[in-house]
Amino acid sequence: MKVILFLLFFAMPTIAVEPHCLLTFAAISDSDAHGAKLSQVTYEQLRFTLGKQASSQTLRKMADSGDPFTVPEQGGVDLEGWQRPLKEFEKLIEKKGWNTPSLRAQFLADLRQRAAELEGAAEVQTREIEEASPDFGIPHRFLNNGYTVSPDRRYLVISHCPLGNDADKPWTMSVTDLKTKVTITQPGGVGRHDDPIVSPDGKSLIFALEGDRIRRVPFENGVALWEQADSLGEHTGRQSSLRDNRTSADARYFFGGDGGQRYRFDLKSGRRVKLDPASSFPKGSTVVANSEYEVSPDGQLITIDVRMGYGTRPSQLTTFRIGEDGTLTKTHELAPLDGDPKELHVGDDGRLRYLHGEVLYDVLPGAKQGTKLLDVPKEIQGRTKLERRGLLYGPYANQVALVYSDRDFRAATMQVWDLQTKRLVTQFAVPGSIVKFSPDGAQAYAMKHTFNGKANTVEVLNLKSRW
Repeated sequence: MKVILFLLFFAMPTIAVEPHCLLTFAAISDSDAHGAKLSQVTYEQLRFTLGKQASSQTLRKMADSGDPFTVPEQGGVDLEGWQRPLKEFEKLIEKKGWNTPSLRAQFLADLRQRAAELEGAAEVQTREIEEASPDFGIPHRFLNNGYTVSPDRRYLVISHCPLGNDADKPWTMSVTDLKTKVTITQPGGVGRHDDPIVSPDGKSLIFALEGDRIRRVPFENGVALWEQADSLGEHTGRQSSLRDNRTSADARYFFGGDGGQRYRFDLKSGRRVKLDPASSFPKGSTVVANSEYEVSPDGQLITIDVRMGYGTRPSQLTTFRIGEDGTLTKTHELAPLDGDPKELHVGDDGRLRYLHGEVLYDVLPGAKQGTKLLDVPKEIQGRTKLERRGLLYGPYANQVALVYSDRDFRAATMQVWDLQTKRLVTQFAVPGSIVKFSPDGAQAYAMKHTFNGKANTVEVLNLKSRW
């Protein structure tokens, strides 16, 4: 049985509610699994949009009561605009049979987590930019983004692979144990090996080869077992190699792209399929895919910046479900955007976040437009005087870090923002340009280089104390 589309819009005469606080339930299976996921997202959005003024003390009192639908009184603050919709929401999930003890426990955990974030933010006051000295640096011969960190933050792997006319010569690879700070140099392969990735299970190193191929190398205790390496994919004849690579959370799939070309490698079967968004549009349509894309953790969804036709056309973020043969089935399409959206993040349920200019948006499944999560004030933008932008989803659900770096990757500023209070928690300068982060957000890795290339390093920064 399907739940037909219906909307909840709690608009109080005396409470100002943002138009984007529409909570959508659309065409989902009437099962506990789907109901729990939908209910959790809806509860979070209710708290985020209508419970902004609740203090950490109020949230903890609410969590400790065991009732996630009753908001305690908070002196000097009217929280009725949150209380009434919560009660309506409770009746709704009760009627559907989704109001289970496990779901209520998830709601209470959400309240406790948000209370902890507010308390942590209160301890770190906003301050002027301060210099953050790196913990240590590791030499890098060729700064071509050829380094990666294992998911457990134990090993930093650097590919010292030359480019240009020397790309077919033997090269070396260094592995640094970030716990002991010992670096071991190992022989690499022959020929171009770019953008290494440590698989999510930590058992393999994956390199991009020219011609849209990859090489998988067993990786044990910081040692690459090259004699057991295998290559996946037939040579396409292209001289370039895959960029902007990633893997699914279960280490099953590897994704890589180069311009408008994108591929998915099944690391279990060895099969490579080309991901072509044109397959989901009517025949005769001219579909141009920009380089920006992201995949869901399970590797089943891909969001691509798609444009219809050539020339200057609006960007259109489109989400597709990936078939076993690589066929893309369109599941969600946003309204056209002027300019290029960046830093995409898509969940297994299709929920999307992206950075557009200086604004971070959140898009619920099925929505045509996003809700503004963060709009960086112009006076804050001007203080950075830097051009490139990146985004890090930090260790806390309601905090992000915006990273600004200069055109030559010689300097960077990191700003930590609280998405609910819209407050700048802290910001600091770092040597070099931050280009990679550990999955848990606890470490950052900055690429620092000199004109003559003799003092290139990858700087390691521990960020736990700086969030």
